[in-house]
Amino acid sequence: MEHVIVLDIAVFILFIFWRLYFGYSLLYIYFT
Repeated sequence: MEHVIVLDIAVFILFIFWRLYFGYSLLYIYFT
């Protein structure tokens, strides 16, 4: 069960990083 929880946390963190990267990319494109 612990492995599933760790996997969930890893996916959640990756999702947050992807959203941040995507958001900053859009801002960069918008302001450039």
